[in-house]
Amino acid sequence: MSSYNFGKFVWFEIKTRTPAEAQAFYTELLPWTTAAMPFPGGSYTLFEAGERQIGGIAGIEGEAPPHWLSWISVEDVDATAAAVTANGGTVLAGPMDMPDMMRMAFCADPEGAPFAIMRSTTGDQADTDSYPGIFYWNELMATDAAAAAAFYVTVFGYELQEQDMAKMGGTGTYRMISSGGKMRGGIMQKPQADIPSMWLPYVHVEDLDATVAMAVAGGAKQPMGVVEVPGMGSFTTLIDPSGAAFAVMQP
Repeated sequence: MSSYNFGKFVWFEIKTRTPAEAQAFYTELLPWTTAAMPFPGGSYTLFEAGERQIGGIAGIEGEAPPHWLSWISVEDVDATAAAVTANGGTVLAGPMDMPDMMRMAFCADPEGAPFAIMRSTTGDQADTDSYPGIFYWNELMATDAAAAAAFYVTVFGYELQEQDMAKMGGTGTYRMISSGGKMRGGIMQKPQADIPSMWLPYVHVEDLDATVAMAVAGGAKQPMGVVEVPGMGSFTTLIDPSGAAFAVMQP
């Protein structure tokens, strides 16, 4: 029987107009390899970290800027999509089936932060210890963090914990969401109004300074300095050459 981790961010996808460039940038920067997965009408490029498939590369249409899209495992895609709409979010496409793979829908929360929901036909990967190359954390940048947290708790049934960011060297309140007894991500107030509301995925790296230097040399931008969180590690945000934001963390 397939096993699931509903509420877990189970997939991360770079949405880009330059897939070849994205593949070259990320496989040079991170301990990732790629594999082609055929499907009806074309093929899909997978990112792998060791033996684990962790994400992929997808094209982008319209005027949407390049971005990383986070996928959440849910028990019932149709019911969750209806809850997204009922609570002020938007269903952008779907629900739809990918035969023999999943049922899915593309959504946005009330502030417009995109995400996707899915139920795989084969179940979800188990929660395991992290290692370099694995997506380590996922963080929502929101204009109204309290309202955003309420949306995700209502739609996905997350448990919510709040922490004073002063304990982590910052200011304000950090909201953490969990399911199945596991922390799944965090929600914070955007530090600047001009930052779009978005989910920011964190990748576990072995050497933060070396990774940042390599990223900048490869055409990325570092919009903020390195942040050290006592007892947790160090991280920074990067903007890849296409303009998609992600974070790297050395636990």
